[in-house]
Amino acid sequence: GGSIATGYLFPFTAHNEENSESWAVFGEVSRQISDQLNVGVGLRYYEDDREYRSATSGPFQQDTFDSVNPKLFASYAINDDINLYANVAKGFRSGGFNGAGEPPFGPEEVLSYEIGSKAVLLDGTLNAEIALYQSSYDDYQIIGVIPELGLNITSNAGEATIQGIDLSLTWRPYDRVELGVNGNYLDTEFDKINSTTTSHNAGDPLDLVLRHSFTLWSKFDFVWFDGSEGFARIDYNQQGKSYYRNRSFGDDYLSTSDIIDLMNARIGWVQDQWSIELYAEN
Repeated sequence: GGSIATGYLFPFTAHNEENSESWAVFGEVSRQISDQLNVGVGLRYYEDDREYRSATSGPFQQDTFDSVNPKLFASYAINDDINLYANVAKGFRSGGFNGAGEPPFGPEEVLSYEIGSKAVLLDGTLNAEIALYQSSYDDYQIIGVIPELGLNITSNAGEATIQGIDLSLTWRPYDRVELGVNGNYLDTEFDKINSTTTSHNAGDPLDLVLRHSFTLWSKFDFVWFDGSEGFARIDYNQQGKSYYRNRSFGDDYLSTSDIIDLMNARIGWVQDQWSIELYAEN
């Protein structure tokens, strides 16, 4: 493999021309096996014709990228209020070109697995959704630098895995009160690196992917003094840490972002087809 390293962008002016023409055909069928079990299969064919040239002169680099992507899915209704599901699907992202004289990069493929549940609980006052998933990438595309040339290019770094969990809860304890939380947690990792000298080693997390994020919110409906409808809502959001690594230039460089906390609030008035809202966001 080659030698790439993320980061160290150098200021320059460039005029590039890139064209892409793509099309896809897809379909899926499902069968109700029983009152509770439904299974299905889908298939998608994708083709992308690309051409690229640096500056506005010289010949175009051209290539066609295509993929056949299958999907399997199933759902099982435990009862009228609780449903389980599972999906397996293949995904695809086209390859492309770097500058003149620089190597192109190939397509990226991913195989995704997901299991989850959607439920209505507590006499219909609580909506709950949870999902566990894993995405396994081959030829993961990463933007990097060839150290000996100082060129910023896109390259296929190797194999990577993303594992995560999503959770969403909405509770209506009273007619005019709604409370909610939704969030996710991600674990990312390069499993295999194709380059000999690189900004990452196997076991490093993927760059610039939030480790976790969540939102807590509450909404209250009420009646204004004139009998018109009103509401108030408060949202608190936290964005977790992300990482950026570069092992190729000098010392082993690792940057960790701060945890970011955001608070938003709004209050509104509704009358017939009119509404007025006052809000604060950060």
